[in-house]
Amino acid sequence: MTRAPAWPGHGAVLLATGAATVMSGAAIAPALSGLHADLAPAGTSPGLARFALILPALVVMLSAAQVARRLAEMSPRTVIAGALCLTAAAGAGAALAQGYPGFLALRAVLGLATAAALAAATAAIARRYDGAARVRMMSAQTGANTLAAVVFILAGGALSTVDWRLACLLYLLALPVAAAALRLDWTDRPVPAAAPAAGMPATAAGPVATILAAMGAFYLLPTQVPFLPGVAAGPLQAGLVIGLGTLASAPAAMLSGRVVAALGVRGTIGTGFGVIGLGAAEMALASGPAAGVLAAVLVGSGFGLIVPAATVEAFARVSDARRGALSGRIAAALCGGQVLAMVHATLAHGAAGPTAPFWAVAGLVAAAAGVLVARTLRLRRRLVA
Repeated sequence: MTRAPAWPGHGAVLLATGAATVMSGAAIAPALSGLHADLAPAGTSPGLARFALILPALVVMLSAAQVARRLAEMSPRTVIAGALCLTAAAGAGAALAQGYPGFLALRAVLGLATAAALAAATAAIARRYDGAARVRMMSAQTGANTLAAVVFILAGGALSTVDWRLACLLYLLALPVAAAALRLDWTDRPVPAAAPAAGMPATAAGPVATILAAMGAFYLLPTQVPFLPGVAAGPLQAGLVIGLGTLASAPAAMLSGRVVAALGVRGTIGTGFGVIGLGAAEMALASGPAAGVLAAVLVGSGFGLIVPAATVEAFARVSDARRGALSGRIAAALCGGQVLAMVHATLAHGAAGPTAPFWAVAGLVAAAAGVLVARTLRLRRRLVA
């Protein structure tokens, strides 16, 4: 199918829009302990700070499909610019909060703005790019988001050493992107939906569940590292550990295709979880920032291997007509993994201490590896018999 020529300047705006949505969690992740101490009464569980961190992701998970449907007929120009302005207002406005009620309300609004921006940007890419150009755009978006997460985490950590409220000002960076979106012409030609492909399995539940589990393990970095006194003595050290772990996921993701070619999808996913398990155990044992960085790099690398492999496998299992819905389920799985990490960190920390969430992940990976080895040995015995 012939598409209209690429929009000059629109690709940069779409990449910047995705990067701006990363701020929803990245900007304040290193400041969790400081904002909790400032906003919460003495004795309040730190789980409330973790909930504040993942609240935008929870809102995206619950509302993205409905938001996308309601905004489908609107111009990307209007949606992207409006959503980014709302991002700036809700994100920076949180600096004025005097307690958790107001802070959480603004975080919820930030989640709605993030859902709208993500839906508009993803729809624009799907409408405007085709074939190899779409693959390159999606890859560029992943790289831009990873780099943005690292920059915002490090910047948030540096600003939080002065005052956690200064980290909220990072959300104002969405305003120049909104202004750029308003200056561009977003007129395009509608593209008919592709016909369903025959003979393809209709379920991608396994790969989507894999993405959920991988994000649940990976997102322990921003939700739990700030509460590990042996690893992060302050927000700057927490930001360094979290940022380098996030950065490590980018080269791993770029190598994922080659690993799949060598080991297959299952081998790549198994290797990724094995690396995550090693990183989780190392984080639980870490006694300083250097060891924490090594552990975070392992966790991030495992995550980077898993998600591209599982995503490709998921799309291979459904017809073209179902890929739009699958994209929504994958986005929900990524956001759901963040929620899972928050719940797991809160419960495990409260029951057994700050390193317990990482020990639990390492134990689950070891148990899964044991089951896999046992099944392999049993199969070999049957073949020999």
